[in-house]
Amino acid sequence: MNENITMEMYEPDEEEEVVTSYKEEEVFDKKAKPKRVLTDSQKEALQRGRAKAKATREAKKMEQMKKQLAQEDKKTSIKVERQQLQKAEVEATEQLKVKRQKKTAQDKARERIKQKKAERDKEDQKKIDSFNELKYTCLENCDTEEDFDKLDTILNKYITKSDIIKGSDHLRNKVGQVVSLLKK
Repeated sequence: MNENITMEMYEPDEEEEVVTSYKEEEVFDKKAKPKRVLTDSQKEALQRGRAKAKATREAKKMEQMKKQLAQEDKKTSIKVERQQLQKAEVEATEQLKVKRQKKTAQDKARERIKQKKAERDKEDQKKIDSFNELKYTCLENCDTEEDFDKLDTILNKYITKSDIIKGSDHLRNKVGQVVSLLKK
């Protein structure tokens, strides 16, 4: 058993082509098996198994399709919701603009009312000032301080701001009543 094995290496030139052909029988020592023959019950069982496998594959496909449809529905529903939100925001801004315009109209009306009231107050204040000037010129004509005090308290008690504001005719009547009371 101690044989020396020598191996020679042959390197073909680039120009030579090495083609080796093998026969199938030389490479594979085994013979091909004949196809197995199935009984009818085995064939039916095989058909049922294949049908069951096909049904599970189709069920998985359907499930995946449902998931995809659900995702697409979510995407479309999200888009729709976004559009609705944008529309709602636009409507809200328009409503705010309308409210602001209404407020400005209301504010303008309030300003007019305030101006009219301020004008009335100025007129009323002018009437009160003119009455006070007239009162003090009349009070200057009093001879004694006692007469001055009596006349001042009487005018302050009986003649009010509302009497002065009502007008000169009303004021004359009121002063006439005060004078007639003093004479009694």
